[in-house]
Amino acid sequence: MVLNKVKVISFKDLKKARAKRTKKDKATIGKPKRGHKRKNPALEADILDLKPIVIWITKVLISMLELELELELEPEPELKP
Repeated sequence: MVLNKVKVISFKDLKKARAKRTKKDKATIGKPKRGHKRKNPALEADILDLKPIVIWITKVLISMLELELELELEPEPELKP
């Protein structure tokens, strides 16, 4: 086991490494990422099917909040003793 291993790098070398990394990152833009692919493409279709439901629920919640705000803005009647 090796502990406390340090690599000393000059500022010029650091700039070169950053430029090299930036160039590498720009080269990978637009390429598909590697990794685990979905086994069942139907799962993605299910997610797309939920989109209209989510929009509808969001609209309902917004209208409920607007109604609640309108109710809060109405002045409360004063009680006479």
